Amino acid sequence: MSRILTSSEIAIVDENSSYLGVERKILMENAGAEVARFIMQNERDLSSKLVIVFAGPGNNGGDAFVVARHLAPYAKKIIVVLLSDEEKIKTTEARANWDIIKNMKLTIDCRLINKHISPSESVNSLPRPDLIIDGIFGTGIKGEIKEPIRSVIEWINNSGATIYSIDVPSGMDPDTGQGKLYVKPVFTVTLHSKKPFMAMQHPEITGKVIVRPIGAPVESEIIAGPGDLKEVLRYPSKIKEVHIIGGTKELRNGMKHLAAKLNLRVIENEIEKHEYELIADETMFTNIFDKAKAKDRSIYAYYAGMKKNEIDIDYAEKLKRISSEIGWPIYECGGPDYITDGRRLKMNWIEPPIPNEQYFGASLLISALFISSGADIIYSLAGATFLVRKSLRELKQAFTFDDFSEVVAKHLMNYR
Repeated sequence: MSRILTSSEIAIVDENSSYLGVERKILMENAGAEVARFIMQNERDLSSKLVIVFAGPGNNGGDAFVVARHLAPYAKKIIVVLLSDEEKIKTTEARANWDIIKNMKLTIDCRLINKHISPSESVNSLPRPDLIIDGIFGTGIKGEIKEPIRSVIEWINNSGATIYSIDVPSGMDPDTGQGKLYVKPVFTVTLHSKKPFMAMQHPEITGKVIVRPIGAPVESEIIAGPGDLKEVLRYPSKIKEVHIIGGTKELRNGMKHLAAKLNLRVIENEIEKHEYELIADETMFTNIFDKAKAKDRSIYAYYAGMKKNEIDIDYAEKLKRISSEIGWPIYECGGPDYITDGRRLKMNWIEPPIPNEQYFGASLLISALFISSGADIIYSLAGATFLVRKSLRELKQAFTFDDFSEVVAKHLMNYR
């Protein structure tokens, strides 16, 4: 993919890839293998070279463990330094790969540097390497860099080795390119897609940046899936009431019934009619074209009927063009549920389609919750439509709207 993805968008891709069947362990294996492949192509002969791999406890460290395993048959010696306690490795995928390289006693020397050991003494006791692999932080970096990682990054930068950073130079914010202390690589091998830091930092800071695929499907960016829902659930809900003007009886009942489960107040205005406006804070959802054009924060959202759950990519691209031309998002509920802001496109062809306007109303209400909390509009719409469709699938047999509302409310319990 050529699109530049932020750290939160990469997290969505990872989650949605797993939903599509490409599990995280496969993505980690592919990531590490691609980085190792680039290093071997670039270095050509590793047989006389000492390689030190620095790994954090997260998935970037997991990628680094895989790199070490792939380089092990070719390098003179490989030392892997985990900058954490073993029990603090964060994911099952990273832990599995740590356990593998720990067992590779003939080719890999595994060591620990953590807060219980003097960082300067530990890192200064290491031999001077020819190559350093930086797998300390990935796209999930947050906050100030503390010991022992501070001393390690300073040592890396002063080592004189050829430095390869995995995904992003450790210590650098992938979305802004900022950082008070970060690794200064010769090469950065960034994964799946371009990242914002590439356009925000000079090459002498990031080194030469190479983008490598990791096997995440293109569909993982497009599908409205659990990654979108997980992203918007990070934002705490703020609104306590929404206003609805017009709307069919079905639409209004869907909103009111679910709102009662979520302790939200629905204020109704005007008589029931096909046209509607749902207002939450400063955001308006409407199926009135001219109304949408009149407001800055508006979404043209309408129910297109119980269509087949089949993708019409030409039609989706047409909606995308229309959205780009008019300058506000479109949400067509029905069939695969097309969602677009003219730049991004979301839909779901896996879960059962939304059957009528009652459930459309529920999706609008959930979207309003997410958007009013500050979440991105497109991911809010995608997360809401996925939650509705997922809840429909979970119910399986004959059920009432009350049953559906209970399932949705349970999913949102911690959020509310």
